[in-house]
Amino acid sequence: MIPSAAELENNLPTKIVGKSIIVYDEVDSTNDVLKKVISGKEYNGLAIFARHQRRGRGQNSNRWIDTPDASILCSIILHLSGKQKDLSPEVSRKSATAVLAAITKIFDIGLRIKWPNDIYYQDKKLAGILIESSQIDEETTAFVIGVGINCSQRSCDFPPELRATACSISQILQKKISKQHILNLARQILIELDDISS
Repeated sequence: MIPSAAELENNLPTKIVGKSIIVYDEVDSTNDVLKKVISGKEYNGLAIFARHQRRGRGQNSNRWIDTPDASILCSIILHLSGKQKDLSPEVSRKSATAVLAAITKIFDIGLRIKWPNDIYYQDKKLAGILIESSQIDEETTAFVIGVGINCSQRSCDFPPELRATACSISQILQKKISKQHILNLARQILIELDDISS
């Protein structure tokens, strides 16, 4: 379901985010992969995608549970000028707004942000954002912005305890989601997140 790095990078109209993209079949957590290189300025804008996370994480030590090849699971690194404490609230707000904008531009569905980091359809969670940051020098803060979006899951794909509170784009639209739509959404996420860097 997740496209290749070449498909994602092809003529991507971004300045920083997604100029380099890696797609993994499976990782523990996309955020954890990037946290290992968060301080390297050469990695600014790096985006990684995974078809499955073994130990996906959400806010407050919550788990993010996905079905292989049924979600968009990605993280990016952004290096921004300023102090961590000053930048973090704005990055959080802009990230949530970016993910909401990306989904609604590709799929005509009404969504809302449950601040600070979740995207909801009615009373069910569709997507989540996990932001982790580090002050890497006096002038620069590095952010890892992780995004998880439920795309193709059926009700039975969610654990029983989540079926009443989680949903997927496929469930909302009541139809299968094409690979082209997944590609369009993944690219749109990178485009929207790129605006944070400007």
